[in-house]
Amino acid sequence: MDAYAPTTCLLLQELLHHEEHEPIPEAKRFLKLLKAGERPLYEGCEMSLLKAVARLTNLKCEYNLPSRAVDGTTSFMKEICLNNNDMASNYYEVKKLLAGLELPHRKIDVWPNRCMLFWKEVDGLDRCSICDQGR
Repeated sequence: MDAYAPTTCLLLQELLHHEEHEPIPEAKRFLKLLKAGERPLYEGCEMSLLKAVARLTNLKCEYNLPSRAVDGTTSFMKEICLNNNDMASNYYEVKKLLAGLELPHRKIDVWPNRCMLFWKEVDGLDRCSICDQGR
């Protein structure tokens, strides 16, 4: 996190409180993300809640973990952290927190030998152009 985040967060809070109308949902999500980026997992911890759940989501994608595995991991992390911690309890809470980022993503299948991706112009091929193996 950069040095401007606390100031930005305070400015956003002031804007949200001085509005006559309810703030737009995007502003609320962004403010929630800023707060999660500033808040440590527990008192004295250097890792923020946002960094922890972003890293956990990255591991889920990198190793193709099912949601139930992330549920188990988050509940385990919550148990091993100090009692007064802010760790998400399950994958649903992780997704809710990260929803403000609205990162586009698409799952791309890989050839069995991991030599090609099923993507763009080769998405419809039945045989790999590198190893000549069929789907």
